[in-house]
Amino acid sequence: MKNLLTTPLTDKKLKAYLVISDWDHGLADKIKDNPWSYVINEASMNHHWDEKTKQYLSYTLYNDLDTARDYAEFWTGNCGSITEVKEVEISIKNTVFSTYEE
Repeated sequence: MKNLLTTPLTDKKLKAYLVISDWDHGLADKIKDNPWSYVINEASMNHHWDEKTKQYLSYTLYNDLDTARDYAEFWTGNCGSITEVKEVEISIKNTVFSTYEE
């Protein structure tokens, strides 16, 4: 298997999409200024949750606009809140953790 550490991934960019809503999510008022508090996660019991900040530590990113739009429409239809799909650009930086062993 090729070592990712030697693969030229640094300084590459990825385009992705987030579905956001102003729905409350039951978050504390103190984090309302946090943009993450508006990102909607697909239903899953496996998302990491931080009890201190009362927010998720991982979020659903879509690499396909149509899939993100489908979920936004699903959320609006089932929850009644307005949603938007936001395009984000992810810059790949230096490796901060690796499980590679020689």
